[in-house]
Amino acid sequence: METIVGKRIKEFIVNEYDAHLMFGDGAILTIYNKWSLTGTHDPRLAGYRVLSLVKDAESIRLTFFPEGAFSIGMRGSDYLGPEAIQFRSAEGTIYID
Repeated sequence: METIVGKRIKEFIVNEYDAHLMFGDGAILTIYNKWSLTGTHDPRLAGYRVLSLVKDAESIRLTFFPEGAFSIGMRGSDYLGPEAIQFRSAEGTIYID
């Protein structure tokens, strides 16, 4: 999933059950767990670039350029389904956590 670093976001979509970061190259990060977005930003995150990805036992944190961060909870209480995230690369490779 480290290949997400450097990607430019096309759109951020939130619905009742999950959220999706859609990237310009066709890759998609679908978030099923509880998440939070910090910083002053365009609510669609259009044009933002992923600067870093840090994963530990409690969260996956993405930081963006020009600003902001996205945190996905990875504690047991953050799970809303059987998986936390699904990342589908532009080439079709799937990563599930």
